[in-house]
Amino acid sequence: MKRLIVVIAALGSLIPVAAQRYVVSGAAPAGAKYVYLYNSETRATDSVAVTADGSFRFEGEANGKLFGQVMVKEPQKVKPLPVFLEGNVQVKFADNSVVGTAEAEGLNAYDKKVNELYEPLIALVAELRGYQQKGQQIPEDRMKAYETMVQDIMGKVEIMTKELLETKTDMRYPAYALRTFGTEFSSEYVEGLVKKNPAYMQVSYVKPLLEEIEGRRRQEVGVMFTDVEMPDTAGTMHRLSEYVGKGNYVLVDFWASWCGPCMAELPNVKAAYEKYHAKGFDIVGLSFDNKKANWTRAISSKGMPWHHMSDLKGWECVAGQVYGVKAIPATLLVGPDGRIVAKDLRGEDLQNKLAEIYGE
Repeated sequence: MKRLIVVIAALGSLIPVAAQRYVVSGAAPAGAKYVYLYNSETRATDSVAVTADGSFRFEGEANGKLFGQVMVKEPQKVKPLPVFLEGNVQVKFADNSVVGTAEAEGLNAYDKKVNELYEPLIALVAELRGYQQKGQQIPEDRMKAYETMVQDIMGKVEIMTKELLETKTDMRYPAYALRTFGTEFSSEYVEGLVKKNPAYMQVSYVKPLLEEIEGRRRQEVGVMFTDVEMPDTAGTMHRLSEYVGKGNYVLVDFWASWCGPCMAELPNVKAAYEKYHAKGFDIVGLSFDNKKANWTRAISSKGMPWHHMSDLKGWECVAGQVYGVKAIPATLLVGPDGRIVAKDLRGEDLQNKLAEIYGE
């Protein structure tokens, strides 16, 4: 774990001291007037007009932000193509290929293999949507086929991706694969890759994944809670440690007023609070809202009398960053000593755990 933290901290200084010059060019699809280059890390989009002969060209400095997508908005069926932003790269929309450098070609080959695996699933999803559009119930056997296919495809993608990560350790483009599918792997597996220190771990594109892995570690049962600081509804700063680790069981609830599943779970959370609060049970709501009025209105209108904190940064909130939370609702049940005793308790699981704790 310490090794992972060190690598995350070091990434800022390791990503390249020299800027990468890139040229991305090619022939635009018929009918396209503009071609767009989206940087997958900075989220900036550049655009160029298609020339009279149907070609396009981008050039610039990547500055360590090495992954992009080349796309067109018309015609809409043309698939965006991932590109490695270094050197001279040629994009061929006609056959979905990218050539020019070993990094670019490796990335393109991996992307093609993944897309090939997903093709039957895309066709099946279209079939299922057809039932819905006609107002018909999806047959049980087709839903079962969907579930089986998802598991099969994800299993194949995992095998293929792990093989890439374990064999192409001298390349940087596997960072794309790690960032895309790394959350499906165990923390132990990713940390094993970190220890080997392959070239792709030196790319800044993997930093958010490593931070998420570190955050997930902070949710593990048995570890001491990690403190965070955010404002309450009045704007006063508070720390989680003001409420947690003080001798009582506390549910740390990650939620948002805009989250439908969170609102659906709220009656269960309220029932737990009303039943066990007199015995010392408490709740701290850490909200992923980004609009204060919506957040405070939900607290008031839904009757949520426990502690609330939010920095109103949505998915970028400090609570989500520190704990690696990428889906809500999510919960941590923290024991009297500040150690996490359970996670993601919802519905009957929450009630049963509290009944076990309080002897009912």
